[in-house]
Amino acid sequence: MDEMTEQDVENLDPDPRLALAQWANRNDEWVRRIVRRVLDSNTELSDSERALTYRLFLEEKEFDDRSLQSEPPLTNPTQPSGQPEPFNLTRISNVRGVNALAKGEHIDFGLGLTLLFGENGAGKTGYARILKRIAGSRSADDILSDVNAEGNPLHASADIDYVLGGTGHSHHWNGNQGEPPFTLMSIFDSPSAQLHVDSELRYTYRPASLAIFDRVNIEIQNIGGRIEEERQSLSYDKDPVLQRFDHGTTIYPYVESLGPTTDLTELGKFLELPDNADEREKELESMIATLRADVAGQQIAFKSKFKGVLEEAVSYAAVAGKFNARDYNATLNELSTMHGHQTTLRDSLFAADLPSDPDAMWETFVRAGQDYRKHLETQGAHDDTRCLYCRQVLNTNALELIGRYRDYLEGQIAKDIDTLESLIQTLVKPVHDSSLIAVRAHCKPLDSDSDEDIPVPTEQAEQMEALLNLTGLDEMLRQRFAERVTIDEHILLQISGIGPRVELWLSVVTAELETLRVQNPDREKSLAKNENELQELKGRRELNRSWKEVQGIVAAAARQECLKSEREAISNVLRDLTNLSNKASEQLINHNFEEIFRNECEELRAPSLQLDFFGRQGVSQRKKTLQGNITPSRVLSEGEQKVIAIADFLAEARMSDNLVPVVFDDPVSSLDHRRIGEVARRIADLASNHQVVVFTHDIWLVTHLLDLFEKSDRCLYYQVTDDHGKGTVTAGTGPRWDTISRLRAKINSSIADAKKTAGEERDSHIRDAYDSIRSWCELFVEQEVLAKVTERYQPNVRMTSLSQINVPKLEITIESVLSVFEDACRYIEAHSQPLQTLGVAPKLSDLEEDWERLEKCRIEYRKD
Repeated sequence: MDEMTEQDVENLDPDPRLALAQWANRNDEWVRRIVRRVLDSNTELSDSERALTYRLFLEEKEFDDRSLQSEPPLTNPTQPSGQPEPFNLTRISNVRGVNALAKGEHIDFGLGLTLLFGENGAGKTGYARILKRIAGSRSADDILSDVNAEGNPLHASADIDYVLGGTGHSHHWNGNQGEPPFTLMSIFDSPSAQLHVDSELRYTYRPASLAIFDRVNIEIQNIGGRIEEERQSLSYDKDPVLQRFDHGTTIYPYVESLGPTTDLTELGKFLELPDNADEREKELESMIATLRADVAGQQIAFKSKFKGVLEEAVSYAAVAGKFNARDYNATLNELSTMHGHQTTLRDSLFAADLPSDPDAMWETFVRAGQDYRKHLETQGAHDDTRCLYCRQVLNTNALELIGRYRDYLEGQIAKDIDTLESLIQTLVKPVHDSSLIAVRAHCKPLDSDSDEDIPVPTEQAEQMEALLNLTGLDEMLRQRFAERVTIDEHILLQISGIGPRVELWLSVVTAELETLRVQNPDREKSLAKNENELQELKGRRELNRSWKEVQGIVAAAARQECLKSEREAISNVLRDLTNLSNKASEQLINHNFEEIFRNECEELRAPSLQLDFFGRQGVSQRKKTLQGNITPSRVLSEGEQKVIAIADFLAEARMSDNLVPVVFDDPVSSLDHRRIGEVARRIADLASNHQVVVFTHDIWLVTHLLDLFEKSDRCLYYQVTDDHGKGTVTAGTGPRWDTISRLRAKINSSIADAKKTAGEERDSHIRDAYDSIRSWCELFVEQEVLAKVTERYQPNVRMTSLSQINVPKLEITIESVLSVFEDACRYIEAHSQPLQTLGVAPKLSDLEEDWERLEKCRIEYRKD
């Protein structure tokens, strides 16, 4: 397969599936097979398909004999059937071991916006962490159990219900990270914001038309992995075979170098054996045995070794005979005298200052301190004012004593002693360096016990006696050196006397050896020739016996080398695929993403910046920079960075062709009120066709979102509190809790219930109705009479709504509403009542009359 050039990639079809087919047709059969299966099924290959594809690879590359049919070129592929299966959450329940969340709570998710509002520490984050963990989000945290609970911490778990492709499922989560299909979810939180601003991000999804590149990439890498696995399994060891061949044979270098490049034809020439191989081998073994048994040969070997022994003895005798015993003995006597002077000096200097006599142990102690002082001086770390051992500061007396130590150790007597010691070492060095190792080894058999009384020739006995005497004198001499004892000259005279005798024997042995060698060259040549012929013959026999193993070694080595080459070639295939995927990504993702991202930035008033796109391993990635290739976080404020991150996240979510949940965890921290409203509008717009879950403690974001969904049924609101334990979830309509339409329904329901009952039960329903009427009055005034000019939980007075107030009808409306409002206040339990009115119960007729008046008032006010 040839590596594609950039021009080749540019010339491919812009449709990703067609481009991939064209690319596959330029590659090997096994690549075409992978691409065909991925395009047909739009999924990864099964294990059996992967095994068959690898088999095709081996046959195509001639590793194995061909048995599979050839893989024809791809024609125009059909488009994949169906759309991605929609996926949405339905409930979280049975939460255990997640922070300190209370038991028994659950969250039901809507198809549009699910809004969870609560104060800091109420428990929202626990539920958000579950979603982030199971989705494997970019900022997923480790989940801890309640750190204040006694006993062993609970393992994190929860039941998560969801719908995939129209079918309901229930999943028991055990704290694992990144579990399909929840990995399809998109999640935004404050920690991930920095990633969306500065990091090089890959897309969290792949369109179906581009996911095929990922699948093909995976399958090609799978083939690469199988190649490497087989290559590693092809281990071979040629040493066991090599050990069967003699090092001196012609065959040995061939076997030693067995490998992928071995020419078996050349090595096979050595398989041929002569017709009479068996008879010739026996003949050679007999001839070699006869030649090896030759007495002359044994004599040459013995005399050659004995010559070396005599040469060593002559050399030693010459060195020892020159030893100057007079100088040595005089130096020893002078050294003894100097040691006596030193002892006298020591006793006179220190006897009065020490706890005991300054003996040899004291001498060792002082010299050790002197050596350590010199070491510290070489390190530049010595301090004359401190003790070497305890490091305490020395007083005057101690310093004076240490000074005397130094004078004693470095005085003239000590120097003279060192000089004499060096002289002694010089005198004895030649003798010390001379060796009698071979002589001792030669004499050793006589020292061993033997039951046989073998007669020894007189000449040999005399030689052995002289050599033994020489080793004994050497030991005596060395012992006296070690003990520093004077040397008697008669020892040296004995050694000198042995020297001439040994020299005579050496000359005789040398002459005899020369004569034997002159007389025996033909035997040695014949022996060497026959031994060589026998080795070669045995080598050929062994090669015949080991031929299958040799072939196996070469085949394994060659296959391993070829597999390595093919494994490296796959890198080129993957590189081509990456280039092709990048082009397709540029057309389908990057261009569209940039357009959507720019639009989101405009909607959120985000700063302008530069988008760069690149790819690795066939996966598109993006990066944002400011002018001069500066990362945004170095220049922009925290709020500006946050809106850029939200714009990037929203663009990514809108690009996805998968209908999957989008989760926001406190998305508007660091944002001002105006931008909170803008973010709310973008989230609401996203929730029009996606399932969106928002966790927040920001009241302005909540009111903005609820206002945007006031006329929509695609919004669920939950209040998260710690009233009954952290994470208590209560369904509601918003922080204000009520709307006019819902209050109207409650009032009508209470009136209907009151009509069905009597006595205290009826009074209770009437009071409930008045309680709702009071709230209705407040909302009617806030929402409609004053046209939301000053609405609760809103950041500003809406001056543009002033013109919507129906001024002509204000007076009559205020009168009607206020009179009923005052009645409601008298009947509800939230207000304390005067004693005289506590026993006055509201009547059902009065309730109906008040409610009818309010509804007519509202109808009249809303008329043009």
